[in-house]
Amino acid sequence: MVVKRIVVFVVVVIFVFPLRSECEVCSRIVSLAPSITETLFYLHLGDKVVGVTRYAKWPRYVRNIPKVGGYYNPNLGLITTLRPTVVFYTYHQRQIEHELEKLGLRAFMLRFTSISDIVASMRRIIEICGIHDGSRIKLFVKRIKRLSFKCRVGSPKRVLVAFGDPGVTPIVAAGGGGIYGSILRAIHAVNVYRTNMTWGTMPLSAVIKVNPQVVFVLTSKDRKKVLEDWMKLPIYASKHKSVWVLNKDVYFVPGPRILFVMKVMMRRIYPECHVR
Repeated sequence: MVVKRIVVFVVVVIFVFPLRSECEVCSRIVSLAPSITETLFYLHLGDKVVGVTRYAKWPRYVRNIPKVGGYYNPNLGLITTLRPTVVFYTYHQRQIEHELEKLGLRAFMLRFTSISDIVASMRRIIEICGIHDGSRIKLFVKRIKRLSFKCRVGSPKRVLVAFGDPGVTPIVAAGGGGIYGSILRAIHAVNVYRTNMTWGTMPLSAVIKVNPQVVFVLTSKDRKKVLEDWMKLPIYASKHKSVWVLNKDVYFVPGPRILFVMKVMMRRIYPECHVR
């Protein structure tokens, strides 16, 4: 009887307590980017988030979570007062890694520059947090694949994803190394800005030369004014009224809601597919 009790005690110590300590790693999370915040909520870890940046807008519950400053200038003092067990930041914020370490904070870097990065970051988060259920990630990947195979009809269309007003030259365009380049590959469209950079610049003459069939314009400015300026350009997209302005916050945050962005873009590029 005594031997059985000893065996039971050893099993509890070896298996139960390590699992508990893993879960405690993510008991108080500070997220330093909207992409991370949205991913944490998607993975059902939203109730563990105790701090976000002032740019976090989705889901609506983040309005009640303490703000720790901006994307590139988080308030380290505020972060410390929240007593986080873990801090997540992005590759573009890697300059603060040393500061977080000096404060004795456990911090991990994540990437969101492509669809595969988003999936890898999801897997990294559940690994760090000791979560063994990967069903949410599997569902996300399944939906991406389903959309990817939805519209393989006809010749791929030439697409430009640009930022802002064409009156401000050179035009900033999405290259193949960023999230929009990744989306265009996934939905079998041709990115007319052929570079491995995340974003780059194109002279107006180059935009006219590549003659995109569809243009998506990311902007925080007045939608009507920006659209009018693009419609004046002598390109296929303008002549066929295939210039689309994307001005909601979802288009600026690479994360789980990228599924929504893909659907919107597919409807505009391939309306015959009837994507829902």
